[in-house]
Amino acid sequence: MATGAAGYARKLDYYGTAAPAYDVPAYDTPAMPVPDAVPVPRAVPRRKAAAKSTYSISLFSVFGVVFVFVLAVFFVLAHVYHLGVSSETARLNAQLAQLQEQSRRLEVEFERTIDMREIERIARDEFGMSRPEYDQMLILHSAPQDRATVIENGEDDSALRGFGSFLLSLLEYFRTD
Repeated sequence: MATGAAGYARKLDYYGTAAPAYDVPAYDTPAMPVPDAVPVPRAVPRRKAAAKSTYSISLFSVFGVVFVFVLAVFFVLAHVYHLGVSSETARLNAQLAQLQEQSRRLEVEFERTIDMREIERIARDEFGMSRPEYDQMLILHSAPQDRATVIENGEDDSALRGFGSFLLSLLEYFRTD
């Protein structure tokens, strides 16, 4: 092989192929600089994917069933408590009705034990009180404008007259002391 071949032979590939090498540089020209080595990324070993736990039943559905069960138990317990409170309320209402009836009976019995004649006798004999005369009594009633009006003796009720005379006799007793 001749190094100084001219023409067609010059363009032949001198490295073992018969194909013409059109871009082969001349030997007398300086060689192109070789670029610095480009770092080749290292192969990072892949981690195996974590084994995905697979269940035959979804955990979400298990939590849902547990939550519904807890709510059902809570509802049943609340209902049982409500029934207990309702029965206790009914029992206490019955007891209240009995006590109200007993209170009414005791009030009637107490009113029967009061003897107005005995009270008048004690007031007259022990305290020295006397019954006022009819012309000594004045009955005052309040008017809607918060003014007191005197009612004449002829317009007076007999029940009010007896009670009013009793009150006036008590006032008279305290006035003399």
